[in-house]
Amino acid sequence: MQLSRHFTLEQMCENSIAKSLCIDNMPDMAAMDNLQCLCNNVLEPLAERGIKLEIMSGFRSKELNNMVGGEDNSPHMRGEAVDIIGENWKELSYSDQLKVLVEWAYFLMSYSYFDHLILATNGNQWWMHVSCLKLYGDNRNLMSVTMK
Repeated sequence: MQLSRHFTLEQMCENSIAKSLCIDNMPDMAAMDNLQCLCNNVLEPLAERGIKLEIMSGFRSKELNNMVGGEDNSPHMRGEAVDIIGENWKELSYSDQLKVLVEWAYFLMSYSYFDHLILATNGNQWWMHVSCLKLYGDNRNLMSVTMK
């Protein structure tokens, strides 16, 4: 099912852990609506700029969220958040990954709306976590950096 011009429900729900453990990772209708909003308002502006994205984590069922150690009230479980990297990400140096994400963040701050954008790292790789709420006025446009 197409959620936006460049993104599908399958992309937003695909997860290797869910697949290997036979966890049902399909959203309800409310989460599907949120995923559509997220794709249209956050991912599409990047895709339309020619940026090729890889979805690391989109929607997560409660069971999957528990398996991956997600927060109890994770916006991933409501279809309001996505973790992304760029195509061929591992070919970039650690510092170049951060530079690319900072460029994306500035772009999104100018041409999109979101609730919370986090540049995150595990020490080996950077990624962007971004959440978007369906009601435009509820989005805070917060940005932060997290290092684990």
